Amino acid sequence: MIGSKYVTENPMFPLKNIRFLLNLDLEGTGEEGITVVNATEFPKEFETLRAVNDSGGYLAQINPRGKAPNSDHYWFVEKGVPGFFLYTLGGIKAYHDVFDKAETLPLNEYEDLFKLIKGFNKKLMQSKW
Repeated sequence: MIGSKYVTENPMFPLKNIRFLLNLDLEGTGEEGITVVNATEFPKEFETLRAVNDSGGYLAQINPRGKAPNSDHYWFVEKGVPGFFLYTLGGIKAYHDVFDKAETLPLNEYEDLFKLIKGFNKKLMQSKW
């Protein structure tokens, strides 16, 4: 998180030019869906994300979560950049610890998550800023 704090304090371009930030961290299997940090902070965008998922049938569930200073999105949001931190659910619970190994995190829902993100981005770009 130190890097994202530095970037927001020393941006290479105006942060207001960022339409919406998606922080992808802790991407494991995704078999049980995703949790969306800042869903309650940006309810319109969260409902758009859910609608895209519902229409595409991508992930099992999309859980809302409130604001949390738990990853790189935090410093951007504190500077006024709207954003979500998405993390997947399911599989082994070893994320960012000594038991976190590539062979135990098969990214089962990677393609569906990617389709969801593409669809969400498309809807955001169609809406007014």
